[in-house]
Amino acid sequence: MKGRKHSVFFGILFAAVAAMAYIGIPYCIAAFLRDPSIAGWDLSDFQLQGVFDMLGRSMRFGAVMAALYFFVGFFRKGDKMRIAAQTAAMIGNYVWFLYLVNFGDLGDFVGFMINGSEVTAGVVVTWLIGVMALLNLLKIPIFFGQYWDNREEFLQKYDPDGFESYKITHFSDKDYEADAKEKRRRRRWG
Repeated sequence: MKGRKHSVFFGILFAAVAAMAYIGIPYCIAAFLRDPSIAGWDLSDFQLQGVFDMLGRSMRFGAVMAALYFFVGFFRKGDKMRIAAQTAAMIGNYVWFLYLVNFGDLGDFVGFMINGSEVTAGVVVTWLIGVMALLNLLKIPIFFGQYWDNREEFLQKYDPDGFESYKITHFSDKDYEADAKEKRRRRRWG
């Protein structure tokens, strides 16, 4: 074998990016909203407890998402286990979203003062849960497409014996005469 089949470096990189997205960015937003005077803003008329609750939920679930994305980066493109890792991360992403929006009921999300009267805005986003489920399910063909596009190179590099059996079962005699780019073109366009 020429290289390592799994990449700890990319696993850590994916986990770090996920931690930044799910923990770091919400933390920075919460820190800014707690002290908006940094930008010269005055938010003393606003009650942002619902926003802080939502950001806190994102940060609490962020460690789970970082762990799931570690495995997405750990397995290389073309590996069957990467599809499982991507599917687990997709399901985790949906659960994170459900937890983030408190299963569709954000309650008293934000409050503010208008002419001495306190106004509270509650948000109910149950319709968004279905839309997010549909958008998450649309990722599955992308996972399989990525797998099939990179399967040949993965087997050739990390499993030469598996690559030989892959060639026997997937290619005709005229495919052996073509280069890799021509084989992909023939498979895609018939």
